[in-house]
Amino acid sequence: MGFANTMMRYLFSSGIIMGEELVRYLFVWATFLAVISVSCDHKHIAGRAAPADDVPTEKG
Repeated sequence: MGFANTMMRYLFSSGIIMGEELVRYLFVWATFLAVISVSCDHKHIAGRAAPADDVPTEKG
């Protein structure tokens, strides 16, 4: 939906009505469903900007 709306805006100068809002609400609901799914399995969700192995360290 988001990709189609972006392409329509750039190619045809008009997008899908309520397209951005729909994508935003779908993302929020997907997040809620993921949290419910993970909490039912007694697990945690963690996010990192970079994996721990890729963090540069100083060598002295």
